[in-house]
Amino acid sequence: MQDFTHNNSLQPTAIPLRGLSATELKRYASMTQHSRPIWFATLVTPWAVPIGLVLTTLLFGLFTKGLDAIRVPEESYFVFVYILPATYTAMLALGLPYILWLRAHGVLTFLLVCAGAMVSATIVSPIYVWVRLDSTQLQIGDFLIPAFFGLLSGIVFCFAAGITFRPSGRAKKPRAT
Repeated sequence: MQDFTHNNSLQPTAIPLRGLSATELKRYASMTQHSRPIWFATLVTPWAVPIGLVLTTLLFGLFTKGLDAIRVPEESYFVFVYILPATYTAMLALGLPYILWLRAHGVLTFLLVCAGAMVSATIVSPIYVWVRLDSTQLQIGDFLIPAFFGLLSGIVFCFAAGITFRPSGRAKKPRAT
């Protein structure tokens, strides 16, 4: 019996044909956990947080100061200089291993990716604030805001990788009857 291997292309994976009905064969052949490469989503996702922070600042300014606030603040480049390396580090250290673990177990779904991204962000953000600003005082916003941006990152990752809401079960082998 052949072992299932992951294939990043849209081609179905080879499975044993003996003992499977045409319906089962079609069901297992059409299963994919993601339709685009994970490496692409890994490169794109960390940009969600700095871009989201700049957009949030612009929207906040729009609602508090009116149309005069519709301009990118001069300090916005600091967001990219300080936040982007942190988001790439978090993606490579926590996010990518978690994604690969989910894929290996056949449960790479939208909800699990977003939940993991929220947990990762709430872990990484206070550590980053502590290292960068030498601050140990935590408030509720120190967990809610990173959780929101973690959710945003999870959504961006899922769209970039083409991850759906339901698991494919790719890691499970079909039983021949």
